[in-house]
Amino acid sequence: MSKVPVDRSSFDEILGLTCIENYVLAVLAKCLNHTYLYYDSFVEVADVIEEIFGKKVGFAFFRIIPRVHKSAMADGIISYQSVDLDSICDAIDFVSYCCLEVKPDWFSSRYGTTAWRDDHYIMIEKRTGREYYFINDNPRDDGVMDEDEVVSLFAGSLFLFRVEDASIDCRREVFLDRMKNKLNSAVLGRDVLDLCHGHTLAQLRDFLGVLKISRKRMEAFIRNYISTEFMKEYIRELEKHFVGIEYMRLRNNSDDYAKMKILRDILSKDTEMIKLLRQSLGGL
Repeated sequence: MSKVPVDRSSFDEILGLTCIENYVLAVLAKCLNHTYLYYDSFVEVADVIEEIFGKKVGFAFFRIIPRVHKSAMADGIISYQSVDLDSICDAIDFVSYCCLEVKPDWFSSRYGTTAWRDDHYIMIEKRTGREYYFINDNPRDDGVMDEDEVVSLFAGSLFLFRVEDASIDCRREVFLDRMKNKLNSAVLGRDVLDLCHGHTLAQLRDFLGVLKISRKRMEAFIRNYISTEFMKEYIRELEKHFVGIEYMRLRNNSDDYAKMKILRDILSKDTEMIKLLRQSLGGL
Protein backbone atom coordinates (compact mmCIF):
# COMPACT_ATOMS: atom_id res chain seq x y z
CA MET A 1 0.00 0.00 0.00
CA SER A 2 1.38 3.41 -0.95
CA LYS A 3 2.51 5.73 1.84
CA VAL A 4 0.25 8.46 3.19
CA PRO A 5 1.50 11.86 4.36
CA VAL A 6 1.84 12.41 8.12
CA ASP A 7 2.04 15.84 9.72
CA ARG A 8 1.39 17.44 13.12
CA SER A 9 -2.39 17.26 12.75
CA SER A 10 -2.18 13.49 12.23
CA PHE A 11 -1.81 13.08 16.00
CA ASP A 12 -4.94 15.01 16.98
CA GLU A 13 -7.11 11.97 17.76
CA ILE A 14 -4.37 9.45 18.57
CA LEU A 15 -4.23 7.58 21.88
CA GLY A 16 -0.82 5.95 22.08
CA LEU A 17 1.05 4.88 25.18
CA THR A 18 4.44 5.14 23.46
CA CYS A 19 5.98 7.16 20.66
CA ILE A 20 6.03 4.12 18.34
CA GLU A 21 2.32 3.53 18.98
CA ASN A 22 1.64 7.18 18.17
CA TYR A 23 3.48 7.02 14.85
CA VAL A 24 1.84 3.75 13.78
CA LEU A 25 -1.61 5.00 14.78
CA ALA A 26 -1.08 8.33 13.00
CA VAL A 27 -0.44 6.43 9.77
CA LEU A 28 -3.25 3.90 10.26
CA ALA A 29 -5.78 6.64 11.01
CA LYS A 30 -5.22 7.86 7.42
CA CYS A 31 -5.81 4.37 5.98
CA LEU A 32 -8.57 2.74 8.03
CA ASN A 33 -10.75 3.01 11.14
CA HIS A 34 -7.87 2.75 13.61
CA THR A 35 -10.21 2.68 16.62
CA TYR A 36 -10.94 -0.99 15.91
CA LEU A 37 -7.34 -1.65 16.94
CA TYR A 38 -8.15 -0.50 20.47
CA TYR A 39 -9.97 -3.79 21.09
CA ASP A 40 -7.23 -4.99 23.47
CA SER A 41 -7.06 -1.81 25.56
CA PHE A 42 -9.07 -2.92 28.58
CA VAL A 43 -7.08 -3.50 31.75
CA GLU A 44 -8.53 -3.94 35.23
CA VAL A 45 -8.07 -0.88 37.41
CA ALA A 46 -6.71 -3.13 40.16
CA ASP A 47 -4.01 -4.40 37.80
CA VAL A 48 -2.96 -0.82 37.03
CA ILE A 49 -2.68 -0.13 40.77
CA GLU A 50 -0.64 -3.29 41.34
CA GLU A 51 1.79 -2.37 38.55
CA ILE A 52 2.26 1.32 39.32
CA PHE A 53 1.94 1.44 43.11
CA GLY A 54 2.92 -2.13 43.97
CA LYS A 55 5.70 -2.84 41.45
CA LYS A 56 6.56 0.85 40.90
CA VAL A 57 6.34 0.61 37.11
CA GLY A 58 6.27 4.06 35.51
CA PHE A 59 3.95 5.22 32.72
CA ALA A 60 6.60 4.83 30.02
CA PHE A 61 7.24 1.19 30.94
CA PHE A 62 3.67 0.03 31.52
CA ARG A 63 3.25 -3.10 29.39
CA ILE A 64 0.06 -4.87 30.53
CA ILE A 65 -1.89 -3.25 27.71
CA PRO A 66 -0.61 -4.88 24.50
CA ARG A 67 1.09 -2.48 22.11
CA VAL A 68 -1.18 -1.55 19.19
CA HIS A 69 1.53 -2.15 16.60
CA LYS A 70 2.02 -5.70 17.90
CA SER A 71 -1.72 -6.39 17.67
CA ALA A 72 -1.80 -4.88 14.16
CA MET A 73 1.16 -7.07 13.16
CA ALA A 74 -0.54 -10.20 14.52
CA ASP A 75 -3.68 -9.34 12.53
CA GLY A 76 -1.71 -8.84 9.31
CA ILE A 77 -2.55 -5.14 9.10
CA ILE A 78 1.05 -3.97 9.26
CA SER A 79 4.48 -5.53 9.04
CA TYR A 80 7.42 -4.14 10.95
CA GLN A 81 10.99 -4.79 11.90
CA SER A 82 13.40 -3.28 14.39
CA VAL A 83 16.91 -2.83 13.04
CA ASP A 84 20.11 -1.97 14.88
CA LEU A 85 22.59 -0.19 12.65
CA ASP A 86 25.86 1.69 12.69
CA SER A 87 25.03 3.52 9.46
CA ILE A 88 21.52 4.78 8.87
CA CYS A 89 20.85 6.67 5.67
CA ASP A 90 20.95 3.74 3.26
CA ALA A 91 18.30 1.96 5.36
CA ILE A 92 15.72 4.76 5.01
CA ASP A 93 13.73 4.02 1.86
CA PHE A 94 10.69 5.43 0.08
CA VAL A 95 8.49 2.40 0.82
CA SER A 96 8.57 1.92 4.60
CA TYR A 97 7.64 4.37 7.32
CA CYS A 98 10.75 4.95 9.39
CA CYS A 99 11.02 5.73 13.09
CA LEU A 100 14.52 6.63 14.20
CA GLU A 101 15.89 6.39 17.74
CA VAL A 102 17.46 9.70 18.76
CA LYS A 103 20.20 10.43 21.24
CA PRO A 104 18.90 11.78 24.57
CA ASP A 105 21.13 14.86 24.32
CA TRP A 106 19.56 15.81 20.96
CA PHE A 107 16.09 15.63 22.51
CA SER A 108 17.02 17.64 25.61
CA SER A 109 18.88 20.25 23.56
CA ARG A 110 15.96 20.78 21.18
CA TYR A 111 13.11 20.67 23.70
CA GLY A 112 14.69 21.70 26.99
CA THR A 113 13.48 18.58 28.77
CA THR A 114 14.00 14.82 28.81
CA ALA A 115 11.86 12.26 26.99
CA TRP A 116 9.71 9.78 28.93
CA ARG A 117 12.24 7.09 27.97
CA ASP A 118 15.85 7.12 26.84
CA ASP A 119 14.91 5.16 23.69
CA HIS A 120 12.79 7.90 22.11
CA TYR A 121 12.02 7.87 18.38
CA ILE A 122 11.14 10.46 15.79
CA MET A 123 9.47 9.66 12.47
CA ILE A 124 11.64 10.52 9.49
CA GLU A 125 11.12 10.57 5.75
CA LYS A 126 13.68 10.84 3.00
CA ARG A 127 12.85 13.53 0.49
CA THR A 128 15.29 14.49 -2.25
CA GLY A 129 19.05 14.60 -2.23
CA ARG A 130 20.31 14.95 1.34
CA GLU A 131 17.06 16.37 2.77
CA TYR A 132 14.92 14.62 5.39
CA TYR A 133 11.58 15.57 6.94
CA PHE A 134 11.01 14.62 10.59
CA ILE A 135 8.09 14.73 12.99
CA ASN A 136 8.08 14.26 16.77
CA ASP A 137 4.97 13.14 18.63
CA ASN A 138 5.52 14.76 22.04
CA PRO A 139 6.15 17.63 22.14
CA ARG A 140 4.57 17.91 18.72
CA ASP A 141 7.18 19.21 16.32
CA ASP A 142 8.32 18.82 12.73
CA GLY A 143 10.96 20.19 10.44
CA VAL A 144 13.63 19.50 7.86
CA MET A 145 17.20 18.36 8.48
CA ASP A 146 20.11 17.35 6.29
CA GLU A 147 21.86 14.02 6.19
CA ASP A 148 24.69 15.11 8.49
CA GLU A 149 22.23 16.03 11.26
CA VAL A 150 20.37 12.74 10.82
CA VAL A 151 23.63 10.86 11.24
CA SER A 152 24.64 12.89 14.29
CA LEU A 153 21.38 12.38 16.24
CA PHE A 154 20.93 8.69 15.39
CA ALA A 155 21.14 6.46 18.50
CA GLY A 156 21.45 3.11 16.73
CA SER A 157 17.96 1.66 16.16
CA LEU A 158 15.29 1.96 13.48
CA PHE A 159 11.67 0.84 13.56
CA LEU A 160 10.45 0.28 9.99
CA PHE A 161 6.83 -0.53 9.17
CA ARG A 162 4.41 -0.82 6.26
CA VAL A 163 0.64 -1.03 5.96
CA GLU A 164 -0.15 -4.42 4.42
CA ASP A 165 -3.95 -4.76 4.68
CA ALA A 166 -6.40 -1.92 5.29
CA SER A 167 -9.54 -4.09 5.08
CA ILE A 168 -10.45 -3.88 8.74
CA ASP A 169 -14.23 -3.35 8.79
CA CYS A 170 -14.90 -6.97 7.85
CA ARG A 171 -13.28 -8.04 11.15
CA ARG A 172 -15.31 -5.78 13.42
CA GLU A 173 -17.22 -8.67 15.03
CA VAL A 174 -13.98 -10.53 15.76
CA PHE A 175 -12.58 -7.46 17.48
CA LEU A 176 -15.78 -7.00 19.49
CA ASP A 177 -15.66 -10.59 20.70
CA ARG A 178 -12.08 -10.07 21.87
CA MET A 179 -13.08 -6.99 23.88
CA LYS A 180 -16.12 -8.75 25.37
CA ASN A 181 -14.02 -11.76 26.41
CA LYS A 182 -11.61 -9.52 28.31
CA LEU A 183 -14.43 -7.61 29.98
CA ASN A 184 -16.31 -10.75 30.99
CA SER A 185 -13.23 -12.40 32.48
CA ALA A 186 -12.37 -9.38 34.65
CA VAL A 187 -12.56 -9.73 38.43
CA LEU A 188 -14.14 -6.48 39.58
CA GLY A 189 -13.97 -4.87 43.02
CA ARG A 190 -10.64 -6.25 44.20
CA ASP A 191 -9.40 -4.41 47.29
CA VAL A 192 -5.94 -3.13 46.41
CA LEU A 193 -5.94 0.27 48.10
CA ASP A 194 -3.39 -0.87 50.70
CA LEU A 195 -0.80 -0.78 47.92
CA CYS A 196 -1.41 2.95 47.46
CA HIS A 197 -0.45 4.22 50.92
CA GLY A 198 2.65 6.37 50.85
CA HIS A 199 2.57 6.80 47.08
CA THR A 200 4.02 9.82 45.29
CA LEU A 201 2.20 12.35 43.14
CA ALA A 202 4.21 11.09 40.14
CA GLN A 203 2.85 7.56 40.72
CA LEU A 204 -0.71 8.86 40.97
CA ARG A 205 -0.20 10.88 37.78
CA ASP A 206 1.11 7.78 35.96
CA PHE A 207 -1.81 5.70 37.24
CA LEU A 208 -4.30 8.30 35.99
CA GLY A 209 -2.44 8.63 32.68
CA VAL A 210 -2.58 4.90 31.94
CA LEU A 211 -6.19 4.51 33.04
CA LYS A 212 -7.26 7.60 31.10
CA ILE A 213 -5.78 6.30 27.84
CA SER A 214 -7.22 2.82 28.42
CA ARG A 215 -10.75 4.12 29.02
CA LYS A 216 -10.60 6.66 26.19
CA ARG A 217 -9.47 3.92 23.81
CA MET A 218 -12.27 1.66 25.01
CA GLU A 219 -14.84 4.40 24.45
CA ALA A 220 -13.52 5.08 20.94
CA PHE A 221 -13.65 1.36 20.11
CA ILE A 222 -17.10 0.69 21.58
CA ARG A 223 -18.53 3.76 19.83
CA ASN A 224 -18.34 1.66 16.65
CA TYR A 225 -21.11 -0.57 18.05
CA ILE A 226 -23.27 1.26 20.61
CA SER A 227 -23.81 4.68 22.18
CA THR A 228 -21.09 5.47 24.73
CA GLU A 229 -22.69 8.44 26.46
CA PHE A 230 -22.68 6.54 29.76
CA MET A 231 -18.85 6.37 29.66
CA LYS A 232 -18.09 10.01 28.91
CA GLU A 233 -18.70 11.63 32.30
CA TYR A 234 -16.34 9.18 34.00
CA ILE A 235 -13.67 9.79 31.35
CA ARG A 236 -14.03 13.54 31.86
CA GLU A 237 -13.46 12.99 35.59
CA LEU A 238 -10.27 11.04 34.85
CA GLU A 239 -9.07 13.94 32.69
CA LYS A 240 -9.89 16.42 35.46
CA HIS A 241 -8.08 14.38 38.12
CA PHE A 242 -5.04 13.94 35.85
CA VAL A 243 -4.72 17.70 35.32
CA GLY A 244 -5.27 18.40 39.03
CA ILE A 245 -2.66 15.91 40.20
CA GLU A 246 -0.08 17.15 37.72
CA TYR A 247 -0.72 20.69 38.96
CA MET A 248 -0.18 19.51 42.54
CA ARG A 249 3.00 17.69 41.53
CA LEU A 250 4.50 20.70 39.77
CA ARG A 251 3.74 22.90 42.79
CA ASN A 252 4.95 20.20 45.21
CA ASN A 253 1.64 20.48 47.05
CA SER A 254 0.75 16.98 48.22
CA ASP A 255 -2.44 16.19 50.13
CA ASP A 256 -2.59 12.54 51.26
CA TYR A 257 -6.28 12.67 52.16
CA ALA A 258 -7.21 14.16 48.78
CA LYS A 259 -5.08 11.61 46.91
CA MET A 260 -6.67 8.61 48.65
CA LYS A 261 -10.14 10.09 48.12
CA ILE A 262 -9.44 10.30 44.39
CA LEU A 263 -8.30 6.67 44.31
CA ARG A 264 -11.35 5.41 46.20
CA ASP A 265 -13.65 7.41 43.93
CA ILE A 266 -12.00 6.04 40.79
CA LEU A 267 -12.11 2.43 41.98
CA SER A 268 -15.83 2.73 42.66
CA LYS A 269 -16.76 4.55 39.46
CA ASP A 270 -14.58 2.41 37.23
CA THR A 271 -16.20 -0.75 38.58
CA GLU A 272 -19.68 0.65 37.95
CA MET A 273 -18.76 1.74 34.44
CA ILE A 274 -17.40 -1.70 33.53
CA LYS A 275 -20.56 -3.35 34.89
CA LEU A 276 -22.70 -1.07 32.74
CA LEU A 277 -20.50 -1.80 29.76
CA ARG A 278 -20.88 -5.54 30.23
CA GLN A 279 -24.65 -5.14 30.35
CA SER A 280 -24.74 -2.87 27.32
CA LEU A 281 -22.65 -5.25 25.22
CA GLY A 282 -24.50 -8.33 26.43
CA GLY A 283 -27.03 -8.31 23.61
CA LEU A 284 -24.47 -7.96 20.83
